[in-house]
Amino acid sequence: PPPPQVLVGEGGMNREYTVADFEKVCDALLEKVPGMTIATDIICGFPNETEEDFDKTMELMQKYRFHICNISQFYPRPGTPAAKMKRIDTKVVKNRSRKFSALFNSFDPYRSLIGTAADAWVGIEVDNTGNFTVAHLKNYTKVLLPRDDELVGCRVRVSIEQAERFHVAGSVVEGSVVRMVKKIPVEAKGGARRKTAAARSRGGAENAESENGESENGENCDAHNYRAEGGGGECCGGGECGSGGCAGGEEKKEDAPRAAAEEPGGGGGEGPAAEAPKKLPALLVLAPAIVGVALIGLAASRRRIRS
Repeated sequence: PPPPQVLVGEGGMNREYTVADFEKVCDALLEKVPGMTIATDIICGFPNETEEDFDKTMELMQKYRFHICNISQFYPRPGTPAAKMKRIDTKVVKNRSRKFSALFNSFDPYRSLIGTAADAWVGIEVDNTGNFTVAHLKNYTKVLLPRDDELVGCRVRVSIEQAERFHVAGSVVEGSVVRMVKKIPVEAKGGARRKTAAARSRGGAENAESENGESENGENCDAHNYRAEGGGGECCGGGECGSGGCAGGEEKKEDAPRAAAEEPGGGGGEGPAAEAPKKLPALLVLAPAIVGVALIGLAASRRRIRS
């Protein structure tokens, strides 16, 4: 039989699980795979969220000290039962969001890795400065290594020498490089991001807003969307972001001119973008005249028939 529906409070979020279920899953995973990275999402400010609910969620976050956590504020999606419920005061919701973010930023999940060695897998990613190759441990912890494009597609043993909030840094153990896939060319610094920005700029304003991290209702908010991959706290709403750049911040500003330059007609009269439009095929140019002649002939034939 299907599991019984569990509501979080009267008129709740219709989640078919409880906090106890969540803890049971987390505890079992961590017991079987110590050091596993557990990520979760937290929505604060649901209409019937009480101070007690909020405090218990803070306790849950403190218990598991999540490496990755997407923190957002409640948004009333049209057509849902929650959209008809009385909302909590915006100031209260923002205050709770800031408390969640402050607690999350206080965690130091990678400090214990300093002085250890672990296997890592190297992809084509480089850091924002272009000076470091990015690799990931088995539990997806981000590792910065001195830039070496020859490592792309390899498994390496890394000696971890430094730990930051969202990544660790270290060096490759000599003789540990094992190629796993054929060599893959690495994009120039920021190349992949800029190409993505150009594609999105051609996709319309809606995609641009999404890249800039606007909240679902188009308002700037303090709901933070932190990710370990971001190398720092990435803010989904452009609000206060104490541990890193906000998504759509300076990097996006850097992308914008490049996206405009790559746009057809966006080069300001220089390069391929300034080329004159191609001439239309002759048949298309003559089409109006051909249609006109045909109509005149049809009218003449009708006059003959009448006469």
